[in-house]
Amino acid sequence: MKTNKRSVIAALIGHVLERYDVALYGYFSAMLAPIFFASTDASTALLASLGAFAAGYLMRPLGGIIFGYFGDRYGRKQAFTWSIFLVIIPTFLIGVLPSYDQIGIAAPIILITCRLMQGLCNGGEFSGAGIFVGEHMPKNRVGFSGGMICATGILGAVIGTFLGAVVTLPAIPSWGWRIPFLVGSCLTLVSYFIRRNMVETPVC
Repeated sequence: MKTNKRSVIAALIGHVLERYDVALYGYFSAMLAPIFFASTDASTALLASLGAFAAGYLMRPLGGIIFGYFGDRYGRKQAFTWSIFLVIIPTFLIGVLPSYDQIGIAAPIILITCRLMQGLCNGGEFSGAGIFVGEHMPKNRVGFSGGMICATGILGAVIGTFLGAVVTLPAIPSWGWRIPFLVGSCLTLVSYFIRRNMVETPVC
């Protein structure tokens, strides 16, 4: 089977960006605790923030099931494209979300909802990327393609961590943590349009 390099590259780039979007909250979880979770006890606020981070991982199995079913029924490309499109919304919302002091209890509710949505999409993305790329590779390179999915996912997390470190430097304004989320949502939108032009999987 001939490898469709453009589709594989588009899939891998999108996977980098989606894992980048999801990893950002993990880096900023301690910083976001007092902003979105009101509590007189800093430890309680931190636990609540980490709980929101964990909530995303609880949704990943469900995301794999939903997008897996969608991919089997309507095509891998459709499922794969929707998983990255839907993750743009919570990533952008986190970047512009007002603090607890501004909108009260709505702030943590919206934040947790965004994390749940990110986890749902990431569950579909990881499994979808593995299947899509594997089906575009020759049989003797399927294992290699799986390794690429893991590697690019880690790359996305590394990029997110690096940008997180940059925007928390003393010279950056206190709202600088919002920048990586907004940048990530814009780049992911570009990746979405790239994925729309991918070739559907040759295996149905």
